[in-house]
Amino acid sequence: MNRRSRAIGLGLITAMVLACAPTMGTAPAPAPTFDPNSINTIIAGTANAASTQTALFAPPTATSTFIPAFTAIPTETPTIVPTILIQLFTPTVASPIPISETREKFSCVVLSTSPRDGFGFSAGIEFTVSWTLQNTGTEEWDSASADIRFLSGDKIYVQSAYDLDQNVPPDSQYIATVKMKAPMEKGTYKTTWIIRTKVAEYCRMSITIVV
Repeated sequence: MNRRSRAIGLGLITAMVLACAPTMGTAPAPAPTFDPNSINTIIAGTANAASTQTALFAPPTATSTFIPAFTAIPTETPTIVPTILIQLFTPTVASPIPISETREKFSCVVLSTSPRDGFGFSAGIEFTVSWTLQNTGTEEWDSASADIRFLSGDKIYVQSAYDLDQNVPPDSQYIATVKMKAPMEKGTYKTTWIIRTKVAEYCRMSITIVV
């Protein structure tokens, strides 16, 4: 017998032996592969479910309502109007003197003086002084015999005597006018005048000025 025949015979014998050997169980199934992220997925799902159930059974919360703050309405501020004081020149006015039942023949009352006493003038300036007089006597002032004359004080006049330009009956008024000139030196000056006739002197008039 040659080598080839021996090899064939050995192969047949091996095949018979394997055919008679008991059959082995099926191969086990491969073990499942474990995903490490699956645990996080399960935990997240469980937390979401719990959160949903808590929201369903939790008592409703009160919704805060926005209340607008009170806005103050501005009040109108009163406008202050400044008061303007205008000072007007007014002559010095004497209080009327009651007339006695027994009158003198020649008497008078000085009702006002213009300008007022103490009025200021620039040095050397000419000005006019006026006295408003009332005849309180029983006799008329005769313009033909009565004069307005300087009596005493500072000689600040332009001329020292003036004629009455009209008759003045009892209880009537008359304005005596005299032209004067302020001295060149500063100071206070006073001058006095009077109405004079051949038989009487009456109605003293005076004024004080400041230079």
